[in-house]
Parts: sequence; structure tokens; C-alpha cells
Amino acid sequence: MIKFGKGVVKCRFLILILAFLLLIPSAIGYMKTRINYDILSYLPGQIETMKGQDILLDEFGTGAFSFVVVEGMQDKDLQKIADKIEDCLLYTSPSPRDRG
Repeated sequence: MIKFGKGVVKCRFLILILAFLLLIPSAIGYMKTRINYDILSYLPGQIETMKGQDILLDEFGTGAFSFVVVEGMQDKDLQKIADKIEDCLLYTSPSPRDRG
């Protein structure tokens, strides 16, 4: 281990130059990589999930999720709203948790 440490110290400038040279292609790769966060784009269009997604987009103009922002309400009122929202949800098949 001592030999390795001495070798690193002796070649420190060469290692630093090599690190910067390797940083160039990694930066180019980083800039050119496109990330797709839409998992639904990988699913086939004929499954129920995609049909439901299309219905949501047509009817409500939004996809598979929505946010509800509520400020200044008490916990009991929030629970009432949460129950109403939960009653509106449509479940076409039981989830794996419900089968247990």
C-alpha cells in the first residue's frame, strides 16, 4: 500500500491531467443523454392502464395523477376532503395488497 501511495504522489500531475481528459467525454455524454420520466411511454397502448390514461387525458386534460393543495384547514376537514376524493376513485382491478 505504501508503494501505491508513493506512486500516486509521484505521478500526481499525470493523474490530474488524465482525470480532466476523462471529464471531457463524460460531460459530453451528460449533455447528450435525454431522460424520459414518463414511465407510461414504455407500456403498450392496448393495456387497460394506457386506455385509462387516454380517457383521463381526453376527459380532464391531465394524466394519471393530480395534486390537491389545501391551506389553512383543520385536520378533521382535511380528512373529510380526503374521504370524498377517495370515493371518487375508480378501481378496475384489485391491487396486489388487496388480494392478501
